[in-house]
Amino acid sequence: MNRISKYLNSFAIVSILLWIGSSVIRSSIGFSLFKVKDQFTMRNNIDMSELYYTINTYINITFYVDLFYLLSLLFITLLLIFNFKYLKKYGWLFISIVLFYIFSIPELYLILNDVDLYYYNLKSINNTISNGSLHLFKQRFILDTFKIIQPMSFLSHLAIAFFMILKPLEKK
Repeated sequence: MNRISKYLNSFAIVSILLWIGSSVIRSSIGFSLFKVKDQFTMRNNIDMSELYYTINTYINITFYVDLFYLLSLLFITLLLIFNFKYLKKYGWLFISIVLFYIFSIPELYLILNDVDLYYYNLKSINNTISNGSLHLFKQRFILDTFKIIQPMSFLSHLAIAFFMILKPLEKK
């Protein structure tokens, strides 16, 4: 790997790890509004100020999550461009790029969902949550599709970070 590729690899690792960390923080804030008994539902005893504060904090952190993901997409793409002819030699890079692009499709869909959530939150007035914001927020945590995609994407990005740090499958 040349010097530019090493820098791109480092920037990609840092942005992926920052994305993972901010995703964990965002999820823990979001899950604080739900209860798990027989079903995964919102708590009944939430007042409007707590709901507004939690969803507003969730949306603010979402900006950083999406930013770090887009940065990692940029760095991974540049790493692919600079090392395309060496993919046979660097198996870890090939696996990382394939995993990243497979799970970038649902992540980009979730980013578009986040943009909609941000838009609906802008429409809310007097520290209240609009019905659109609440619907999109609930959809993120309750729909079975998102419940499956988010953990799989999270684990794949952890694997990508490990591949990029440990660099297995490299021909010497």
